[in-house]
Amino acid sequence: PNPSPIPDPSAPRALALCIRVRAIMLLLRLSLVLLLAALRPPPGPRLRPQRSLQLQELRPPPWRRFALSAAGEEGDGSGGDGEAVVDLDAMDADVEEVVLDASEVGGGAVLNWPVTADGVNFGFNMGSTLAYFFLKDELGLGEEDMLRIMMTCDTVLSLKVEENLRPKVELLKRELKFDDAAVARCVGRAPAVLSRSMDTLKAMLDWLHQRLGLKRSDRAKVVNMFPSTLTYGREGLDEKMAFYEKELGLDGKAFGRMVVTHPALLGLNVEDNVASKIAFFEDDLYLSREEMRVLVRRNPRILSASLEQKLEPSCTAIMEALDMDPVDVARMVLKAPGILLLDTERKLEPFWDWLGGAERDGGLGCTMAEVRAITRRCPSLCSRSLDALRERAAAIKSYLGVGAPALRIIVSRFPQVLSMDATTRLAELGACLERKIGMGQRQELAALVCTQPSLLGFKVESLEGKLDALLRGAAAAAASASGKDPTSRVRELVAKRPLILGLGLDRLESRMALLNAHGRDFETLGSFAMLTEARFRDWEAKRAAEAAAPDPGLE
Repeated sequence: PNPSPIPDPSAPRALALCIRVRAIMLLLRLSLVLLLAALRPPPGPRLRPQRSLQLQELRPPPWRRFALSAAGEEGDGSGGDGEAVVDLDAMDADVEEVVLDASEVGGGAVLNWPVTADGVNFGFNMGSTLAYFFLKDELGLGEEDMLRIMMTCDTVLSLKVEENLRPKVELLKRELKFDDAAVARCVGRAPAVLSRSMDTLKAMLDWLHQRLGLKRSDRAKVVNMFPSTLTYGREGLDEKMAFYEKELGLDGKAFGRMVVTHPALLGLNVEDNVASKIAFFEDDLYLSREEMRVLVRRNPRILSASLEQKLEPSCTAIMEALDMDPVDVARMVLKAPGILLLDTERKLEPFWDWLGGAERDGGLGCTMAEVRAITRRCPSLCSRSLDALRERAAAIKSYLGVGAPALRIIVSRFPQVLSMDATTRLAELGACLERKIGMGQRQELAALVCTQPSLLGFKVESLEGKLDALLRGAAAAAASASGKDPTSRVRELVAKRPLILGLGLDRLESRMALLNAHGRDFETLGSFAMLTEARFRDWEAKRAAEAAAPDPGLE
């Protein structure tokens, strides 16, 4: 086979230059037309010569009847303001044109052109003039939007308002519950929407509903975020859907949820664009098709990112900076796919520098292994504001009254603490411990959190249930030789073995039941409950064998 051609690196620059030249030529052409029109001699009789005329639409249509409110100027002999009605359809053939002089009338900017009897005006017919007024005055499109329409989709200005434009606008309002402002945003960002036929627009809205299962609010969200959706054809979209279903196993509803999150997916070229990214994740990061499906469903924007300029450089930077292999990067990306979309120099490197920076410089003083572990366990921290992370770290340090080494231990063992309102969680945890077992002093709370930081991730209701179970177990167990009450026994157990609060409630209750059945002291629950399931089953089997063996004294 012939080798693939080497892309010309100058091609994008040449294309950009051509676009600039074309834009400049269009602007020069428009300027020349305006200059010639300004220098053009008066062609004949005029309506109210030397007057400033403001154009207003009469209600109801037709649009070809106008009210011309005239403001008199000094020296014109008019004697003041006036108003006249001009019907272009009934205009006398001897009247060659109606001139609307550019000026300010009544405090409002006037849009006016020479309008000849045959409807020709600066290259636009009468329908263009009316479409311009409809888009600008009724829908409220700004000057930049109107310029974009003239530069990219000027055919819209040649469409008739009542027969073409207004029905399409009413369709968007009716089907998507859009107001004028929403329609204006849609048309301003994608003028080609109005150039599509009514049948095409209806078919596209039906496709979003039937093929992707989107309800009206979701369809409105998709069109509002990505108006170009309405300009696509159903056949092309069906082909893209078939690709996603074949390559990633996504059905219509699953793909629809992705489209609601990131509607630009509908505009991607699947054969040349999406397929290459799927191959990159499978070949370079060793993701399976199932993992790839999970990845794109969590963050569909991954498929819109540039492979050469964003995805590959980000993976390389992470592996080099943290000494990770592709498998580690893949696990991290599955947790937070957005990490590949972050700017390495502005987001990732400052975050890593803060974690590993010296304490005197405001850093946490983490080792490279700890920085790597924090990033791998909670990659979403990389996308957060560095100032916000510093504030939360300082708040934890101040609330617990601990130093930088203790803070480093907490963050390295449970990095999710920086993504939550830690002071509120600490206050809730302290109140729960004080209410249940009288363990609410800051020093006790600090020691508990430094040993088991993941307690901050549990719900208060879950911790209360575990403490209640421990109190019931302590009350049912054999009395303590020291005569301590159940609350004191649980408080000492939690202070000595904080990890016990991280166990499941079912596990705690089953272990305490066996503890009481074998007559063990409640204080031994700390080591007894921490046994792994395998070791615990071995212990149970051993105790069962001892119970079944005959007593040697009886023999």
